[in-house]
Amino acid sequence: MLIKNKDAGSFQSKLLCGALTGITANTITYPLDLVKTILSVQLNPRHYKKGILGHLKIIYSKEGILGFYKGWGTTMVGIAPYIAIKMATFDVLKTQFCPDKDTPHFDMINLACGAAAGMISMGATYPLDLVKRRIQLAGLNKHARPYDGLLHCIVSMMLYEGPRSFWKGLNPCILKMIPATAILFAVNERLKKWMSVE
Repeated sequence: MLIKNKDAGSFQSKLLCGALTGITANTITYPLDLVKTILSVQLNPRHYKKGILGHLKIIYSKEGILGFYKGWGTTMVGIAPYIAIKMATFDVLKTQFCPDKDTPHFDMINLACGAAAGMISMGATYPLDLVKRRIQLAGLNKHARPYDGLLHCIVSMMLYEGPRSFWKGLNPCILKMIPATAILFAVNERLKKWMSVE
């Protein structure tokens, strides 16, 4: 365990562990997330033919190694609290409603706790995720408003589009996140039960 003291089970410790987990995983995979975002908005079929490796080469040739981490800081500002809130919320709910592996309706309770954790974490951090995507894509669209960073993007969105712009696309995201997180945690808890893992 990362924190070995009397507060190891505290909500703050769970938040910290979740945040560090999210930062580590997303730092390693960030270049692929960047390419995925770029490919998801390409309208020209020729861009698809370049594929992942092709786009990685283009980014490297234009911007060097730092180009792979464009928008990384903004992503970490969003992903660290997202993972932290998701994992800590699930742990708290599981402790409250499913304290041991012999709890009746074990799987259904874990599904419900996972769904709630996903909805709460996505709702709390969605604006930061949206800002991250705006910054990643700003340089690709000639008609898009360029951003100098996180704060500039937030201020521009507020001034030109209003506060509702921070929640564009939230509903489809939550509809995807609820079942995904519910299944993730429920399957994880079921496997831990089968393998007698604490």
